[in-house]
Amino acid sequence: MNSKKSNYFPLKLNLSEVSEEPLEFNTSRKSGELNQALQDLIGSEDYQIHLSFQKLGNAYRMAGDVKTALPLTCSDCGGDYLHPVDHHFEELLVVQAPYQKGDQAAKNNHAHEWETDQPECLYLESLVADLGELVHEQVALLEPLRPQGSADPAHVCEDLSQVHRDWLTVGKEKELSPFEKEKSPFKALEGLKLKG
Repeated sequence: MNSKKSNYFPLKLNLSEVSEEPLEFNTSRKSGELNQALQDLIGSEDYQIHLSFQKLGNAYRMAGDVKTALPLTCSDCGGDYLHPVDHHFEELLVVQAPYQKGDQAAKNNHAHEWETDQPECLYLESLVADLGELVHEQVALLEPLRPQGSADPAHVCEDLSQVHRDWLTVGKEKELSPFEKEKSPFKALEGLKLKG
């Protein structure tokens, strides 16, 4: 099956233009179509994105490849680093009309309330897909919950005593004055004893 490659990258794609023959788009930092959409995630880092759309009955298959880097702060040492992203994804897009007045009482409100044996998919309220938003969500899902300075499991952060960050305290904390020690909420527990 041949595919149609486009020389432009639309920010909004009308899915009614997608057929069984895949429709492909490419973009990068240089062409700049998604610079604003990805700004909060990747800052000024380079990116390369390839998207493909294909009609599958009453749904649409979106496949893509994203190459970029996420500027993050290491959760161990507080140092800044670039988290590499080289990700392939595939999603099924289904257009579902938005709920009308009174539908909330008769229909499910969330996808998790539908049949569990159904394939996972993204529900769109119209035939116009916002490609910036779809790609933004795919990249956002790749941000690690606990960023570490490297994807290498043997990675060891720099010596924490050498890290100088205004917001990070390493080493001895300042001594509390006698007045501050008296205000400790645990001071009241000193007099408690268990009966034995």
